[in-house]
Amino acid sequence: MKTAMRLLLASVLILSLFATPASAANFSDMKQGDFGHSEVTALVEKSIIGGMPNGTFAPRANVSRADTAIMFTRALGLTRTSSNNPFRDTDRAAYYFNDAMAAVDAGIFTGDALQRFNPRDTLTREQMASVIVRAYNLQPTSTQVSLNDLNAVHQAHIDDVRTLAQNGITAGRANGNYDPKAPVTRVEFAIFLDRTIKQNPDVGAPTPTPEQPGTPEQPAPTPDPEDPTNPEDPVDGPEPTPPGGGGGAPAPSEPSVITAASLTTANGTTITGSVSNGTTVRFNLSNLPDSTTFRSGTISVTEAATLTTFDGPVADLDVTQQLKAGENNLTVAEVLGNAQIQLGTIRLFGDFTLPGTLTSNGQTTNVQVIFQF
Repeated sequence: MKTAMRLLLASVLILSLFATPASAANFSDMKQGDFGHSEVTALVEKSIIGGMPNGTFAPRANVSRADTAIMFTRALGLTRTSSNNPFRDTDRAAYYFNDAMAAVDAGIFTGDALQRFNPRDTLTREQMASVIVRAYNLQPTSTQVSLNDLNAVHQAHIDDVRTLAQNGITAGRANGNYDPKAPVTRVEFAIFLDRTIKQNPDVGAPTPTPEQPGTPEQPAPTPDPEDPTNPEDPVDGPEPTPPGGGGGAPAPSEPSVITAASLTTANGTTITGSVSNGTTVRFNLSNLPDSTTFRSGTISVTEAATLTTFDGPVADLDVTQQLKAGENNLTVAEVLGNAQIQLGTIRLFGDFTLPGTLTSNGQTTNVQVIFQF
């Protein structure tokens, strides 16, 4: 019964996270003339990418490795070729599991030296070069690459960055840099993927390529906020001027980040969460008895924001709540408390990650709450 509920909730997550509207015009935060609008529309129409449950596309939100694998699987029609799970951080019940494993079987993703897929990590621009080159089997050419900061690219990705540029998929930032360590946003990935598909319309599933020893993918560093004044420079000419006037949009305010979180059990014990990067909260519940139930929780953020969570193995944790700057009640904890779910029941599923988004100042950031046992 619990397994069936978990699978049902995972299915709901997939449908909500990647619901496919007719075009990018359906997204409340994208309009004709916006950066990447035509590319997003093309991918939506191919059912490769969708929007958020709240009807937005969240173009400035960083794209995760898990969601990238899903898009490759859809674009290339990939299926799993083995029943293996080589990664210790990838749950078979996760919404992205089959797509991630299909991408791994196809040789697109390899994982890091510690046997981790790092599904929730943000994809960096140098990692993106490698996975696109592998997925579409792009070949280097003799074209000179004039990106200014190639010396900043990790050795595992340098050839792929050059190949991506030689194939006309990237021209770098407007300042001539590739910016290899920067995170890839959803709209940027849509642009890169759409260009690649248009140049390689007949490419199907790639032939797996064995990983070269000593060159695993590098885990994503803590990213700096995206610089909206310096978007990827489109290959085919300057970005069109949006309707209503010329000039660039002013840089948005900094997005809200998580600064603290806690859970309180029914008997009054408070568990303080460990917060990293302003986006990840970890609760260590290993010392609590199986009979523990939760009563409430708190979450603190730097700016007023909307917190949305999507998935849960033992309860319907698809929750959206409005947060004010500072400390707030954590609705997810109240849902667990109202359901009177004991910790022993949750432990049956092992450690699990509750994914979500935090939206503020017109920007959406991927967040996660990790329950460790």
